Amino acid sequence: FACDGPKKIINHGQDGILIPCGDVDAFSKNIMQLIEDRELRHKLGINAFQSAKNYSLDTIGKKWESILLKNNKKPNNNKE
Repeated sequence: FACDGPKKIINHGQDGILIPCGDVDAFSKNIMQLIEDRELRHKLGINAFQSAKNYSLDTIGKKWESILLKNNKKPNNNKE
């Protein structure tokens, strides 16, 4: 469903399917589409696998390390 978290990381039709929150009819229609459309399943699966790499422990760890190192290099103006 296209609730706050998923809609920030899923690109509808590229690496997943976003459905309006609580729309069970749209959910079932999209499930049926995935069952019937092997090419779409394959495309979404390949792209989702690639997108998931953006959230790997290694990728996120490097981003945090960069942030922490950057903040560590800033002068401390709070020294007395």
